[in-house]
Amino acid sequence: MRFTQLPLALAIAAQALPLAYAAEPFKPVGSGLSESVFSNNMLIISDGVRYANNTFNVVKQFFQLNLTASWTSDAPAWVPCTARKTGATEQQGTAALMKGSDTVLFMTNNSTFKYRVKTDDWDKNFTMKWEYPAFTGGAVTDTDTGLVYGIERQEGSTKATWRFTELDAATGSSSFVEVPKRPDSNAWTSMVYSSSGKSIFGYEDSLTANITSLLVYNIATKVWAAVNATGDIPSVRSGACFVEADGGKKLILAGGRSVNDSVTYNDVFIYDVATSVWSKLANAPRPAWGAVCATSGDSLIYWGGTNTKGEVSASNDEGPAILNIASNTWGSRFTPPGQTPQNSSADRAHLALSKVGLVAMTMMAVAASSLVL
Repeated sequence: MRFTQLPLALAIAAQALPLAYAAEPFKPVGSGLSESVFSNNMLIISDGVRYANNTFNVVKQFFQLNLTASWTSDAPAWVPCTARKTGATEQQGTAALMKGSDTVLFMTNNSTFKYRVKTDDWDKNFTMKWEYPAFTGGAVTDTDTGLVYGIERQEGSTKATWRFTELDAATGSSSFVEVPKRPDSNAWTSMVYSSSGKSIFGYEDSLTANITSLLVYNIATKVWAAVNATGDIPSVRSGACFVEADGGKKLILAGGRSVNDSVTYNDVFIYDVATSVWSKLANAPRPAWGAVCATSGDSLIYWGGTNTKGEVSASNDEGPAILNIASNTWGSRFTPPGQTPQNSSADRAHLALSKVGLVAMTMMAVAASSLVL
């Protein structure tokens, strides 16, 4: 190479290098107790907490996990979303889908906000106010009617109080459901809607011995009842993942921690709605309290969570673990239903960037060698 060609080579290499190294993929911060909803094969995740220096710290982040593409745990198909502007320590709020799955409601304090999934923006013309802080204990959507059900849980000076709310997000109307002794206001209840059973199931971390933790809410009769299930019944726990599988015919419970906060679990169970039988699945790779879960076909996606103290271990900062429900084996590769396993989109992107980087580095080396000449 002639010395006069050096500036040109350096300029081309300089343009190639940013392509290779500036496009770092988005990676969320591992956290526990994040809000999540499943919308059109996208797992939408918001905020969370981490524990450090004897303090729970809010993790402010908003992103999606694409479940329409293949990916691996070391390079998940994360997609950042446009977050709502909040205060320094304010989270976006409890999340619930609206009918059609294209819109997510975020309910915080006395207000409700609407996030539009397809356009990745917030509806500035939508307003819904409450006279009380609704859905502080979680929310779940009846995907058939679009009605949102949730728990308002408030800590009092002597004990917690709560009420169960039914919300029609389309009209803004709501009503309270009278609740008997259970679910217990002093307990935390993980909830999931079963589209097959047309019911809401709750898993309660009750402190009362020798009672079942599994509850069911009959939407038609508006009545809660205990479920006398059989099989490998999970221990009482809080902060467990609770999601439906197989079109609502099955429910999966994963992780959580003991009611005395001494143990964080990594065990996983599957519940058959028709037979009321629990079965144990393979343990997750790591214990987690407040992890995020979703199912897609035969895959259970399991991400985040904290240990008993609320700390996020290094392994929980990693990408999602994937359980093949049919084979009962954990792995690191996700393949959407109906597709054959292949290199993930992230794998292909990294390969392309590596090629660009190699070309850039080669040109830099050639340019440098010309200085000697």
